[in-house]
Amino acid sequence: MTTAYAPEETARVPRSDELTRHERLLSRLGERGHLLEAQLRALDREFAGTVSRSRIVSASDDVLEQLIAQARFTHFVPVLAYRYTRERLMAQASRADA
Repeated sequence: MTTAYAPEETARVPRSDELTRHERLLSRLGERGHLLEAQLRALDREFAGTVSRSRIVSASDDVLEQLIAQARFTHFVPVLAYRYTRERLMAQASRADA
């Protein structure tokens, strides 16, 4: 009798050097990473048609790097990252309109 899958076909965990910058930053947030992903989706909806997803993620990652470097604990990092990313995107959008 054969099995439905071979052991080598199971999902493999990527090495840290294979993770994207965004994935590495999210992993630093631990279980709070899903909160930031939800907030990024909210930014996607808010800036739909004006700012691309990649630009939103890039701005968020810049903010996350700064916050994580200074944080003693990460409880509020997702909320702060959302706020600062949103402010940055709004400033960029207003400069583009001017």
